[in-house]
Amino acid sequence: MVLRKGTVAEIPPGAVRLTPAEAVMYQFDAVKKWKPQSEMWPLMYGSLGVGLTNSLSGIFINECFRRQCLLPKSALFLIGMPIVTVSSIAVTFLHYKYVTSELLLMNSTCMPCIQGRTVLLVGLFGTLYPLIGSSFGNMLQAQRMDTIYLPSLNKETKKFFQTWQQMVQKNSNFLTKVLAVNVIVAVVVAHLQLKAFYRLNQQDY
Repeated sequence: MVLRKGTVAEIPPGAVRLTPAEAVMYQFDAVKKWKPQSEMWPLMYGSLGVGLTNSLSGIFINECFRRQCLLPKSALFLIGMPIVTVSSIAVTFLHYKYVTSELLLMNSTCMPCIQGRTVLLVGLFGTLYPLIGSSFGNMLQAQRMDTIYLPSLNKETKKFFQTWQQMVQKNSNFLTKVLAVNVIVAVVVAHLQLKAFYRLNQQDY
């Protein structure tokens, strides 16, 4: 059975109407049955791959600020892992919902749209969220452990944020590289997913 999208008036006699969730599952069944499977890995594992890349980014970003705050390695688990876990799950779920599923539902086959949506996700959850969470988390932990001098967030709020800005600027080159890697992975995955989608639907790409 071929999956087609259209209005109620366009539905031919004998056609089976599917909900969006059922249509996605139908498409995934077709993906799983495709031979060779190597041609469909972007649709099967693309969202997971983007999420894993974001996990590594979060770990490196947290490690950067942990060392700057002279914190022990245990801070990676105390501060970094919760941030990395939330970031990875959020990116994987949102990419699956708003990129992979939308593509399989044929709601969008516009390459710039798909790539832009993916880049936005990895920019927010793969770089910005770990940056803010890790920097503030490690700075506050450094205050508790007294590993380096930092202005009090409550009493010297302005100085605290100035120090935070200086720390971020000091790591700007590294953070730019992390963002660039995330963007490259996101764009490549989006391209491969669209290519696999056209192959699945027996269209020339």
